[in-house]
Amino acid sequence: MANWKRLVFMLIVTFVLAVRGQTAAFASPLGEGQTSHDHLDFQSGVQMALKQQQPLADQGNADAQVNLGVFYNSTQDYADAMKWWRKAADQGNAEAQNFVSDMYFDGKGVKQDYVQAYMWINLAAAKGNPDYGEARDAIAKKMTPEQIVEGKRLAAAWKPTAAQPSAPVVDTPAPVTRKPY
Repeated sequence: MANWKRLVFMLIVTFVLAVRGQTAAFASPLGEGQTSHDHLDFQSGVQMALKQQQPLADQGNADAQVNLGVFYNSTQDYADAMKWWRKAADQGNAEAQNFVSDMYFDGKGVKQDYVQAYMWINLAAAKGNPDYGEARDAIAKKMTPEQIVEGKRLAAAWKPTAAQPSAPVVDTPAPVTRKPY
């Protein structure tokens, strides 16, 4: 496998471990038997993956937005994680909806809000993942009946949005003026 492919693969594995709650993988990229060269390879892989994902996310690609959210969450930049997950969640991405629900439930990057947490996990669960249904039920145990009704109402009223690309950075050339003949 090409070196850059190995690095991207390592980054993806690291994201998966973070999603599963095994964030110790981010604590120290230098494990036993690794050299500083391995650390530099890891950092280069992270930078390369971000360079690949950022343009896609900016163009509205929900999967890339989820990936950026996972990255920022792993660095404890919860506001940026929430920003990217919310963009993907608004498009109907169930994984992002689950992450947004988690952020509202835990109050990371946003004010803790069980109604919003319930709404987002209810949307994700509607796509068929049984884990999301279990998470919804666990959130409901923390809520009043009125809050559950409100969360269901918000989920029923929710409509996905089309991908919203970020405005591209374009160098605007100076206007061309013609001299009269």
